[in-house]
Amino acid sequence: MMQHIALEELAVCWGVWLLSIVWPRRRSLREQRVEVWASRWGIFLNLVGFASILVVTRPLDFNFNKPAPALIAGMVLAPLSVLMAWMRRYSLSKRWRDDLKYDDDWVLMKSGPFRLVRHPSYTAALGMLLATGAIWSSSAMLVSGVLFFITGLELRLFAADRSLANRFQDEFEEYQSRVRGYIPFIR
Repeated sequence: MMQHIALEELAVCWGVWLLSIVWPRRRSLREQRVEVWASRWGIFLNLVGFASILVVTRPLDFNFNKPAPALIAGMVLAPLSVLMAWMRRYSLSKRWRDDLKYDDDWVLMKSGPFRLVRHPSYTAALGMLLATGAIWSSSAMLVSGVLFFITGLELRLFAADRSLANRFQDEFEEYQSRVRGYIPFIR
């Protein structure tokens, strides 16, 4: 019974989390996207990480037994990840972008979820990966997925931080020295 509730909650959290990413945003027709190879490879590795925990090693009849602590951990982590994603979205409002281009009038965000981590969207994505793995995947595939995902996040973090450092210079260096990248108090 608890497994079915966990899967239903996870499905709802996935929908709400994805909505925070694809929600319509304003963009000029003449705007050019700035894409970096590290960011592209990072996204690819993130997708491989998600695919490895979603696609592989599931019984066709969904009859599997996960330990209660894993299900509870996933049921707590998924809504927290959704909350982080929407807090990021709310904090950035019209300034949210899916590329590494910054307008001249933008300021470095340091409030809301940006007080805890520099990249709350990465934190939310990692949380969704861990929640999905805890509820859905085998331990081996979860470890594999996390390794691919973290490698991709590190590539994306490198590209994003370099772009922010170029745009905000000393202000970003000071911010980077006191706020972690995507795991509060750790990384």
